[in-house]
Amino acid sequence: SEPDPSIIVVKHFLAIAEENNEAKTRRALDEWYLARKTNYEVFSRNYKMNGELEKQGKKVSLMKEWCQKEGIPGTPTIFLNGIQLPDAYNVEDLQYFLSE
Repeated sequence: SEPDPSIIVVKHFLAIAEENNEAKTRRALDEWYLARKTNYEVFSRNYKMNGELEKQGKKVSLMKEWCQKEGIPGTPTIFLNGIQLPDAYNVEDLQYFLSE
C-alpha cells in the first residue's frame, strides 16, 4: 500500500531537524507551511536525504502517541495562551488576537 503522504513529510522534517541546523529546519518548515500549494516532490529535492527518512519511524510513533494523549488533531495546531485556536483561524490571524 502507498504510505501516508503526511507521514513522509513528518519524517522529512524530523530528519532535517536531526541535523541540528536550526536555520535550515526553520527554512524547511516555512517553505512547507507557507506555500500556497505544497508539493512534496519539489520539497524533497530541495532537502535531499539518503536513508535518514527510514530511521524516523520510532520518533513518528512517539509523536503520534503524544498528540493523541494531548488531544492535538494535526499539524499545524495553533495554541494561544494554552487554548487551541479553532481551525477557522490561521497564523496570519494571530495579529488580531495579539493586538487586544
